[in-house]
Amino acid sequence: MFLQKFSLPLFISVLLIFWSSCDLKVQIPSYIRVNSINVTTKGQYAIYGSSSSDITDAWVYVDDQPIGAFELPATIPILNWGVHSVMIKAGIKVDGISALRSVYPFYQPYTANMNLVAGIKNAINVNPTLTYSSNTMVQWKEDFEQSVSIDSVNFSDTTMTQTPQNLNPCTYPACPCSGDTEVYEGHYSGLISLDASHTFFEGEENITSSYFLPNGTNPSFLEMNYKANQSFVVGIAAINGSNVQIQDILTINPTNKWNKIYINLNTAINNNTIDATSFKIYFKITKSSTVALPQVLLDNIKVIYQQQ
Repeated sequence: MFLQKFSLPLFISVLLIFWSSCDLKVQIPSYIRVNSINVTTKGQYAIYGSSSSDITDAWVYVDDQPIGAFELPATIPILNWGVHSVMIKAGIKVDGISALRSVYPFYQPYTANMNLVAGIKNAINVNPTLTYSSNTMVQWKEDFEQSVSIDSVNFSDTTMTQTPQNLNPCTYPACPCSGDTEVYEGHYSGLISLDASHTFFEGEENITSSYFLPNGTNPSFLEMNYKANQSFVVGIAAINGSNVQIQDILTINPTNKWNKIYINLNTAINNNTIDATSFKIYFKITKSSTVALPQVLLDNIKVIYQQQ
């Protein structure tokens, strides 16, 4: 399993100290400075949809040896000098949890040969723009620009709709769209609204569609942008013929600004007991008595897995 839970080290400086002829000598490290890591889906990578991302950490390797994981922005000390191969992998908060951080395996790492020179004044500035790796398979993608592919189930008393059209569309990283906080990117986002007469929504991908996701250790994730004034649930339906097994995965807390989240699907996939042959994602929300008009906004939903 690729997920790792760790306490993120906060490095201020690393000094290599050694004794020689009874004298204390200090070796000054070289440094790499990483302020941000972004993602592009232009050109041949357009199949991956939006380039929105929330990369929080840089996992750094020198000559394939791990140096550490660093919360961005970071100035990273390295006990190597001269020309070396440097690799930087993108790190995320899995399920939006700060204590659960991991390399995100779907982004291609940044690699370069660098001439590392001692001293912070010689720090090398690196702000990589990554792409999705070629073995990333997209199983479902919804940006709400054409229509809404999330259908209400029979016992839901409301539906998901498109937001009103934003006449000044934007693309990442100029998001959310200025002047229209109901739309994250493009002309539309997806909208779930509840009130005193409409108190429950549950919807899943188009009733007639489902897709393969691998059991085992192949990473499978749901990505999306969201904004909500009340908590809501994301779950997965495992399907084998007429047998369907429902599993809630994560309750997402309200936020008054747009967030990006990466949701791990592996545990739920592997927990199904019906030998599922396909899956689909669902969303549900029950009106809270303390929120008069609950609202959930979604955009740029992706279900992806890594092909081994």
